[in-house]
Amino acid sequence: MADPALHQALSTALSAKVFLPGTSGYNESTTSYYSAFEHELKPGLVLKPASKEDVAAIVKITKPFVARGKVQLAIRGGGATPVAGVANINNGITIDMRSVTGITLHPENSTVSIGAGESWGDVYGKLEAEGLAVAGARTSRSGVGGHLTNGGLSFFSARKGFPCDNVVNFEVVLSSGEIVNANAEENRDLWIALRGGGNNFGIVTRFDMATFGQGQLWGGSVFYDAAKFPGQLEALSDFLTRSNDAYAHILISVGYAANFGGLLAKNTVYYTTNQPDPPALRPFSTGIQPQLDALRSLRSATVKSFADEQAAGGKDGRRQLYMTTTFKLDVELMRAVTDTFHTTVDNMKPVPGLIYSLSFQPLSEALLTESAARGGNSLGLSPADGPLIVVLLYSYWADASDDKTVISLQQVFLRQVERLAATRGKASSFKFMPYAYAGQDPIDGYGSTSKAKLQATSRKYDPDGFFQKGVPGGFKLFP
Repeated sequence: MADPALHQALSTALSAKVFLPGTSGYNESTTSYYSAFEHELKPGLVLKPASKEDVAAIVKITKPFVARGKVQLAIRGGGATPVAGVANINNGITIDMRSVTGITLHPENSTVSIGAGESWGDVYGKLEAEGLAVAGARTSRSGVGGHLTNGGLSFFSARKGFPCDNVVNFEVVLSSGEIVNANAEENRDLWIALRGGGNNFGIVTRFDMATFGQGQLWGGSVFYDAAKFPGQLEALSDFLTRSNDAYAHILISVGYAANFGGLLAKNTVYYTTNQPDPPALRPFSTGIQPQLDALRSLRSATVKSFADEQAAGGKDGRRQLYMTTTFKLDVELMRAVTDTFHTTVDNMKPVPGLIYSLSFQPLSEALLTESAARGGNSLGLSPADGPLIVVLLYSYWADASDDKTVISLQQVFLRQVERLAATRGKASSFKFMPYAYAGQDPIDGYGSTSKAKLQATSRKYDPDGFFQKGVPGGFKLFP
């Protein structure tokens, strides 16, 4: 960042919370992202606000410089999104929110206030000591802020809707520097917009979420021969059309790992009461045989234990990315997608250190019904849309020289999937924002009605377009 006047103003306002390149605070922030694509970016300054007042000061100070095109910003929470530029920026200013912390229970109205810089592991640890939980992320590593403003998915989604549906109040700093609350009674349009609308409206500094009583869960992961994966597609369809047990959470995957030398399938299942091996999950857990016994993790445990397990599988700082699409439930379509995935794997096998997986994540009618009952969000979905299948492509590889190959082959695969879905009349425009890649447009995928409301909310609360022009990362509302 070249402008000395801006640097001086920020240093005066924030003192020891401003970090230049080469300082330990700067290095810690820029090297702690989940993805190499983020930590390879080098901002001119890193700011580490510790309060809503600090955040408001940053917005007020930077706004005239943004208006003149002198600087752009990135807003960083947990740093788990792998897309370059979502939470970091070259040459601009990265606002690292991880010091905006605090977890405060309010038993009188069954809510908890969570600072935007908290991680889900700390939230779950605090709540489980009180016999409580919230519908947050499935991994301890994920930050609270991005997950809730992007929609999110939870162990409890079939019972509680999307995580964003469980936010009863957002404390948010607007582009004016004003600090406001957004909830069902106050700034309701902003409340709904922040439930899935991303970083387009302000900087959220606190989330107030509904809590509920929760003991141990049952679940974990099982690994098995990929040749049996097609049978799991049938089982998933049966579950979604016949059982649809709201306590069950299912994710089925098939993938290739270079160090394993072949394909392997994986089911990740949870039952959100402590009922070992429940009938609804049996086809995906103990009922799929044979398994790799050494890798099986089925057990009764706390929410935090399961979230820690998911976090332990991550590979911080590596070359990795997500891509996604969605279609309506159709067994034959899922089979065709899986067959096409196998072809893509064959083309990608020469990439050193490759891990590449295809996952099917259902959005059940129970989830969509529960979501619709919780006041509204920006995602543009209704119970009539379900069941839906969210497709997640995850890839990890060793060398930057393979970036173009890995990315382009996955993009080709996604186009093939969307053509297959359209041919069978099962296409959906929905793109799950936490899984979306650069060039995908989840906001457009919410539908024209939702997008128009989001744009109107942006014009109302950010009339100068500070969060459109000044915060280029993420998925924007306007071209």
